[in-house]
Amino acid sequence: MSNEVLPTVAEAYISLCKQGDQFTNTPLAATPLGALTYEHPEDGTRLVAADDRVLAATGRLYVANEGLNQALRSRNANVAPMGEAARLIEQHLTGDRMVWGTVGYASGGFDLTIEGEGMQRLYEYAVADDRRRPSLLVDGGSSVGVLGLNGVLAKKYGIPTLGFTPVQGIAKMAPRDHVVVWGDLYPARQILVGSTPDIVFCWGGGPGAQMECIYALKKRSVVVLMSLGDYGSEALLHTYQSVRVMRRAAKKGRLIICETVDDIPARVDAAMKMCARKSLARRPARIRTVRKLLLSA
Repeated sequence: MSNEVLPTVAEAYISLCKQGDQFTNTPLAATPLGALTYEHPEDGTRLVAADDRVLAATGRLYVANEGLNQALRSRNANVAPMGEAARLIEQHLTGDRMVWGTVGYASGGFDLTIEGEGMQRLYEYAVADDRRRPSLLVDGGSSVGVLGLNGVLAKKYGIPTLGFTPVQGIAKMAPRDHVVVWGDLYPARQILVGSTPDIVFCWGGGPGAQMECIYALKKRSVVVLMSLGDYGSEALLHTYQSVRVMRRAAKKGRLIICETVDDIPARVDAAMKMCARKSLARRPARIRTVRKLLLSA
């Protein structure tokens, strides 16, 4: 276990903007959770690992696997059964305020200055009015990329967080108020990340983010493509029209493009208006889907 403390919110934000990783100066020090393993298609059998500092700073982890449950408890993590996660999500999806989600690039080593500026503007605007403030922010729980930014800025602005991470991702997760450990590998969590929020904000995004947006749109949620930087020809801004469900959603106003920081307030207002008209009525179906997935683990 590392004796170094986790970075402050301000330190983490600066590090993420410069290098896409909040733990640049205090690297993660994940150690094996006993003899637990998972199978990686390229790397073979891998040990499940965690950083004790992150476990201590995470509000609650929801775990179905009994072996993982015991291993996390032995490291003083606050562990709860998956049924409680289902109840938590239902509580938020039956409330008056909306649930937002963040998807996008989750890799370190990149300058995220414009994404940091945009996300700060997004959450400043959100918390300025209780009618806009989301009751919960959902993401993939990672410590790097735009997901890392999301966790740090959610803490800064006092918005509760729920991260979905696979067993593979425990070693690289960052603190959230709630973390659901779901599946072994990263693609497994996509359906939950996409199906839970009322509005999904996609920052750049490659194939994984595209799948999360597709799940969201199929559940009649609203997607906002946050294309503030030059993400290249493979980014969703340039590829979404080749995906039928995304192309149709754009025509109907459920997929919204935001290309500048100055446009963020107007795009948020449009997304929330569309969500109120078309998406909130579908919440019961989403609750059933998420609950069934979580309780089947």
